[in-house]
Amino acid sequence: MIGATTPSPPDPPLPDPPPPPSAHHDAHGFWDDFYEKSADDTDWILSPSETLTESLSSLLPEPDTSASIPLALLEIGCGTSLLSERIATSNPLCEVIATDVSPVAIAQCAKRSQTPNLTFCVLDCITLPSPLPSALSGKDFSVILDKGCLDTFLFRLPKLSRPSAIQSLLNNVHALLSGEGVYIVMSPRKVIKELRDYKGFKQYTRKALGLETYESGELDGGRVQSKVFLHRCEVDETFDTSVSDCFRRVEEVEVCGGCGKLRGEGGRKWVNHVKHCRKGGGGER
Repeated sequence: MIGATTPSPPDPPLPDPPPPPSAHHDAHGFWDDFYEKSADDTDWILSPSETLTESLSSLLPEPDTSASIPLALLEIGCGTSLLSERIATSNPLCEVIATDVSPVAIAQCAKRSQTPNLTFCVLDCITLPSPLPSALSGKDFSVILDKGCLDTFLFRLPKLSRPSAIQSLLNNVHALLSGEGVYIVMSPRKVIKELRDYKGFKQYTRKALGLETYESGELDGGRVQSKVFLHRCEVDETFDTSVSDCFRRVEEVEVCGGCGKLRGEGGRKWVNHVKHCRKGGGGER
């Protein structure tokens, strides 16, 4: 037809999602295949730029120079990212261990890196092995970094499979953190209810990272995001992860995670206030 335009070729399809995590899942094989076909420095969500490295380094506690390990940091779901390498280089007193479920990704990282205070280790963060790998054994981590691990489960898992998998992930994070440890998640998701409502965290806050300052990484499906969010969760060491339900209902919340109001100060519409408060990490808007 005269004047007709030629349609653009369709975008290449994304890889098939991995099967839901379980004690016998084959996520290892899925991600091995993915990393065999991808570049050896793939970064999801955010690029490990100097700006991001400095921002994350500023969140680390002061190293205890009198201890055999002044500061221990763990990254889960590192893939072939350069993030842990940049963090370790910028913080020479910090022992950094970067982990992933894929032996292929870990082998690529180990071959590439020559950073002395950085170790790479295969780890399934849903079903922690017992005993732990020697690189992790006996360590209490002050910080656990997550740039794409939790987000991958939220994105790819069917909703019916999410609660048990996410609960296992967060319980394992809780077990690996020290008594005053912090779990830091970077995600394009403004709201992650699972973090907000997990009973093993005593405080949860959220901060927007504008991409005019921070460089975007590769996002699932090529979606363009104007912001990425940094979710910060402080561990509650008194929480017993053996309970069957690790997520609080909103009506159980006594202190608003956004503005700090107590239940008695929130009025009759306490549940809506906690859900939608804009002054911090708790809101859904």
